[in-house]
Amino acid sequence: MTWIQTVPLHEASGTVKREYENAIQRTGKVAEIVQAMSINSLVFSSSMRFYKAVMFAESPIPRKIREMIATFVSSLNHCHY
Repeated sequence: MTWIQTVPLHEASGTVKREYENAIQRTGKVAEIVQAMSINSLVFSSSMRFYKAVMFAESPIPRKIREMIATFVSSLNHCHY
């Protein structure tokens, strides 16, 4: 559960609704880390573009390794996301 104000799925509109729908298509749910950015639609959409570029764009680092790096860094930061 996030500790900051978020936009609930049933109240989402515009950019936030679109990003929520994209999250559901990707993972079947709207993760808390995604919800945490929902209060500011500009930050939200920019952050999601950054995430997609880092994780899905062409890279010499395979996606599997990028996911492992993200998981390791999250663990170091004691982040359950």
